Amino acid sequence: MKNIKGYIGKSEYNGTEYIYYSDGNDVFKAPSGNVVDTQTGYLIGRWECSLTHFNHFRESVYNFITN
Repeated sequence: MKNIKGYIGKSEYNGTEYIYYSDGNDVFKAPSGNVVDTQTGYLIGRWECSLTHFNHFRESVYNFITN
């Protein structure tokens, strides 16, 4: 998993594994089975929050994400 471009960590919810990754100053979330965008090299996912917000709240709000 860690070879995913921008990889931050992963989580599981209702039996689905999600990958968190950063693209510039933004953090995105995508199911682990999603395809990679051929133009950017990133998984196709949805915007979750800014990287600053994510890093600031990593220990409390995003503590469910594992490496």
